[in-house]
Amino acid sequence: MPATTGPVTTDFCAAMLDAAASPLPPEVSRAARRTLLNVLGTAASAAGSPAVTVLLAAAAEPGSAGDVQVPGLARTLDPYWGALVTGTAAHLDDFDDTHLATVIHPGAAALATVLSLARETAPSGAAFLGAFAVGCEAQLRIGNAISPAHYDHGWHITGTCGVFGAAVAASALLGLDAEATSRALSLAATMTLGHREAFGSMTKPLHAGKAAANGVLAARLAAAGLAGPADPLGPGGVLEVLAAAVDLGALGRGWELELNSFKTYPCGVVAHPAMDAAIAVSSRIDPAEITAITLRCHPLVPELMGTLHPADGLRSRFSARHGVAVGLRFGRAGLTEFSDAAATAPEVARLRGLITLDPDPGVARDAAVLRIETRSADPVEVRTEHTRGSIARPLTDDELQDKVRALVTPVLGDGAADRIRDAVDNLPGAPDLTALLIALRPPGLGGVHRVQSAPIGAPNDAASHHRRPATTSTQDSATDRLLALAGQPASTLPAVKALARFTAAVTAQQGIAAARTVLRALRPVDADGAGTGAAGRPGSAALPAGPALTAWVTGAAAVAAAASDDPTVAMVVCAAARALGDDCLAAVAAGLEAAALVESGLDGVAGAGWSVPTVAAGIGAGLAAGVMLGLPEDQLRNALGVCATQAAGLHAAAGTEAGPLQAGKAAFNAVEAALLAREGFTGPAEPLDGRRGLFALFSAS
Repeated sequence: MPATTGPVTTDFCAAMLDAAASPLPPEVSRAARRTLLNVLGTAASAAGSPAVTVLLAAAAEPGSAGDVQVPGLARTLDPYWGALVTGTAAHLDDFDDTHLATVIHPGAAALATVLSLARETAPSGAAFLGAFAVGCEAQLRIGNAISPAHYDHGWHITGTCGVFGAAVAASALLGLDAEATSRALSLAATMTLGHREAFGSMTKPLHAGKAAANGVLAARLAAAGLAGPADPLGPGGVLEVLAAAVDLGALGRGWELELNSFKTYPCGVVAHPAMDAAIAVSSRIDPAEITAITLRCHPLVPELMGTLHPADGLRSRFSARHGVAVGLRFGRAGLTEFSDAAATAPEVARLRGLITLDPDPGVARDAAVLRIETRSADPVEVRTEHTRGSIARPLTDDELQDKVRALVTPVLGDGAADRIRDAVDNLPGAPDLTALLIALRPPGLGGVHRVQSAPIGAPNDAASHHRRPATTSTQDSATDRLLALAGQPASTLPAVKALARFTAAVTAQQGIAAARTVLRALRPVDADGAGTGAAGRPGSAALPAGPALTAWVTGAAAVAAAASDDPTVAMVVCAAARALGDDCLAAVAAGLEAAALVESGLDGVAGAGWSVPTVAAGIGAGLAAGVMLGLPEDQLRNALGVCATQAAGLHAAAGTEAGPLQAGKAAFNAVEAALLAREGFTGPAEPLDGRRGLFALFSAS
């Protein structure tokens, strides 16, 4: 691809669009097709999971309907929910592709983006594959530019970089030029998301789904002529907000997609070398004889996967000890070995308790040394120089196909994996996506069910826990204080004033004009009666009607029309609460106090480039929305957790069209989070005070 010579973002977008429109080099095409095949398998495999069921129930709230195909589902969705569900499913089991240098899983957001636009844009197979490839590539190049500082600080880089890749892929399919795509990235910069505190909850895979959905929204808003801060990838842009150290030269390197790899186990990739060693030696050692295990590993292993005794299957994916224990106990480590049943099995727990993690910076990320002591024999030491599936030891095409076959057959039936592979391999010459979309449909209309091989007593329901993760805080954490606000009387005088100002702003001429602008981009039929969508297509809608959309439109309108002394926080909190009902005084009062508490915890963050009012408003609006829905404490905690990992907002957006848009989006996210929590979606227990929670991440990078 050509090197950048002008404004960084525009040149970057031009290079991505040129690559998408040109025949992919043979090795890049192969890498793209392998990545696509793998992530189609992980998405279809999770189609019947409880987490996806929760999302589908929430999608039904606004009456989501459309023609977007989700792998493994008979039901089709509108573009927004199609992207959200597909991206979440693809990343749910942590079995998707991994770019080890950045720890980005690019396939999930890229797949969700291109599938959500497939019916609307009717691309050829080559155009579809090209958009998917650059959607991955954009994530990886941006990730390289901010690595390792960004991820090491605690961000979930799959979410934060995913939105940029999604915006690029969507722009390619929607036919945007480089300038419009640059605007899409400037709007995507206000919608980044992903805190590592969410690992072990349903919110972690949601980051990939939201990255896709947000990237598509950013492209549609840009197609409608809207924009955010100039040159977001350039000097002084969002990358310097996301990381303490930025290498802009990485944006011009490629193709990083050729360095993408494929997991052999459904858990954090940094534990895979140790699991290779455990499985390799499992046939030679009786687990009952083991007395001690030492794992010498890269320091990222305890950092990312240091959990000793996970309470369920979802959290076991972030326990290196669990991965080693099941490898030794069963000689394998598939979906069944990361189920709730496996996580709570006594013998697995006993083995986990014998394992000591010994981090060593001299050990590569794809290497490990496992030392096992037994009662009746000399210690055994097993080394993994390079884990299976890594770039140094890649899966063959046949091995990758075997993995996909094991994933999709229980959902799509015998022969489905071969049909999907053939459709993917034929994309470069296919006139359309008919064969691929047919291959992704389940064989019948009765729904899908996950079927596991080699059961341990129960099928895998790793994401089925509708309880919140157990809290690790001591007492009176910031989240606990927020929850207390929901159940105690608050001063309503500030809420009365805020609601009055909110109503005045929304109904003012400037507010009405701002609302119409947002609606014209997101719901053209609502704005104009029978208009055209952002891409110029009759009736194309970025979002379904419902309270979340209402919150976005009214929040943006209120901020756009508010007087200079009307705080953004009040407008966002009022927008979220009012979207769910008129009797919202108590909810607004609680939300305002919650936002003030969060804002006090973010003291001094503005200098780092974040919009503190927008960040705090998103949390306060989440509490207000939860109060309006009458959520019990556990669900309200989950709602706050989902909100907190989406808390974003750039200070640089002030004074641009993106300022009101990002404020309204905070209200949208809050309402959506509360609706998801009501259906049983889980989030981090301590989203504010957690080691990788909001306060830690928004401190000095």
